[in-house]
Amino acid sequence: MKNLFIIVNVDTFLLSHRKEVALAAKQNGFDVTIVTHDTGKRREIERMGFSFIDLPDAKSIQNMFREFQIFKNLFLIYKKYKPDIVHHVGLKIILYGTVAARLANIRNIVNAVSGLGVLFS
Repeated sequence: MKNLFIIVNVDTFLLSHRKEVALAAKQNGFDVTIVTHDTGKRREIERMGFSFIDLPDAKSIQNMFREFQIFKNLFLIYKKYKPDIVHHVGLKIILYGTVAARLANIRNIVNAVSGLGVLFS
């Protein structure tokens, strides 16, 4: 079974914008893991049959050390679990996740920009 990791900033965003993608992947035989910041929705996501990995401070833009920590956490997750496919959602996750995936030798990367982000506002 192929492993698909869906990476989003926060769990509530997954439930409101990417739940159907995750469910369709599961129905098509993928072992789906959600990598996101847990704001209290972890159990709900796990009840849908998904694995869950907490990504602390994924939404933080406070300082460069926390930003680097997000990148480092993604890299370590990719090295440890070696997913077949990673699906990044959101500009920051796309940037950090793509570099981390490349360094971890993950070949199948899907990136989805959602919204215009903080830079627009």
